[in-house]
Amino acid sequence: MTQRTTTAARGLIRRALSHAYRSSGLREARMTARFEVNLAEMKDLSTRRLPRGRQGRRLLVLPPDPLLVTASRGDQAMIAAIMDHYRSLDAGWHVVIGCDVRTDRTRAIPDGAEALTLYGRGAGIGRIRDRIHGEGITDCLLVGADVLDGSFNPVFSLEQLRMLHAARMAGCAIGNTGFSYSADSAPRMREAFGVFPPHYRFAVRDPISLRRFADAVGDRGRRTADIAFLLRPAADTPRTAASRAWIADRRDEGRHVIAMNLHPVLDRSDGVDSRTLIERYAIAARDLSASRPGGRDLAIYLMPHDFRGADADDHCLRPLLQRVREAGVPVFHPGAELDAAQCKAILADCDLAVGARMHLLIGALGAGCPIVGIEYRGKIRGLAETFDLPADRILQPTAFMESSRSLQAAIAAALGANRDDRRRIRDALPHVLGMAADNFRLAPAVGSPVGVDPV
Repeated sequence: MTQRTTTAARGLIRRALSHAYRSSGLREARMTARFEVNLAEMKDLSTRRLPRGRQGRRLLVLPPDPLLVTASRGDQAMIAAIMDHYRSLDAGWHVVIGCDVRTDRTRAIPDGAEALTLYGRGAGIGRIRDRIHGEGITDCLLVGADVLDGSFNPVFSLEQLRMLHAARMAGCAIGNTGFSYSADSAPRMREAFGVFPPHYRFAVRDPISLRRFADAVGDRGRRTADIAFLLRPAADTPRTAASRAWIADRRDEGRHVIAMNLHPVLDRSDGVDSRTLIERYAIAARDLSASRPGGRDLAIYLMPHDFRGADADDHCLRPLLQRVREAGVPVFHPGAELDAAQCKAILADCDLAVGARMHLLIGALGAGCPIVGIEYRGKIRGLAETFDLPADRILQPTAFMESSRSLQAAIAAALGANRDDRRRIRDALPHVLGMAADNFRLAPAVGSPVGVDPV
């Protein structure tokens, strides 16, 4: 058994055990108890605010994954965009990343940033507040993404808001970047958002999420766009050279190049099995290629966008690579890990991007590349609405569990309307970039985050 096969088998076992734990009811009971304790602690701290710390420019960034920080290329893109923005304002800004006690700082923390251990110590919120104050943090920005609505884990969503609240009580100006509010959001999160003062406005990253947030929490949201839209692509690097050369060669042959992504987290959706989706992707690539004029019209570029253990994209993309090869369709996998800026540059060379990773699709749209999105927790539809893309560009994964026909039809429609979709994206992008920049501009002070709450 190869190391890759062993790793895949372990991932399947971990997911099976995780499913059994979630189904038993033990996970829910434990999370409910922790949620109650942490929420009470947040409320208790609300009357004990420290004065603003020493003068300076020290920004604390609270990432969506405090343990691995940048293993998700989406998280990496958002953090990079934040760092670029603050450095463009003033080179004197010091960016500090809140991380877990177990974080491998050498791999996880971006160049030019410091690390501050806040997670994993079991510390009370008062001690966290004191730690932030003692480090001289002046501003704190919580990266919203998809971890604030409680749909994955309400205890972790509360922990993120708890950290932001601790920073506020440490005298920091605080804000958050835009986040999704899914159809599966946890009702108890309303109380956690309610701990913040009435004038604080939470940045929400798409129109559907904003409507859901208003229904669940009230008039506490402000519309922005995902901060990752501001990421600058890195086209001319040694790691992108082979990918871009392969894409250029396929396009010289007259082929359409489709960037594809698939990930095992889809297994958490009812009625979805990623192993079946791998087969459907491969069949769709084969049959679409065969049906195009000359049977030589398509090439598939497989793009991993997340490298986090059992949830890593390659658990799906490596088997898909083999299946597409067997189908006789030209296919390429980059091999080495690409960073978010490199992925965005490569997507600019592609004709279409197909996948369920939110930030891969954001990278594609930001690079002007049309998409076919695979819905996950109701997040992708809001992204398509932002760009006024047709509804049939978004698929439910259950729609092609039985057959690949719906996926084939969506890809064929997107390729047929490629010019129109590119125009829609081009027309919408300046406004979207402006909304992404609003994550910073909505505050009254230069360099202060959205929803700023000064002393």
